[in-house]
Amino acid sequence: MAEIIRILRPRQFTEEEAEHLLPAVKRITWRASTDAEKITEQLKFIPRNEPIFDRLSAELDLVIRRWAIKISKLGLKPSGIWIVEFEAKDGVYTWRLGDDHVSYFSARSSQLAESKKDGDYTDELNKS
Repeated sequence: MAEIIRILRPRQFTEEEAEHLLPAVKRITWRASTDAEKITEQLKFIPRNEPIFDRLSAELDLVIRRWAIKISKLGLKPSGIWIVEFEAKDGVYTWRLGDDHVSYFSARSSQLAESKKDGDYTDELNKS
């Protein structure tokens, strides 16, 4: 029997709960990212002044917004394109498209992550 996933309720996750929900998050994200990639590829070959460029740009925006809504309905926080946060008691678990598992950041390292755009935070985390 399939398990019921409660939606539309923000909540705090344990690592096990986050990992348990991850297959659904991966599936939703993969579908949206695939659709977005197809649109992006089309946009590369269309001049910006063409009417179809605006239509495809709006379609791309809609794909991303729908993804964010679906992620939010699971009680999660979309924190960037194809990046999802699972709130935890003392921090946050984060997953991004391509990762196999969630990563944990304490409240301090979560603030550190916000101060950096990209990169590995391992060095900073080991200093604390």
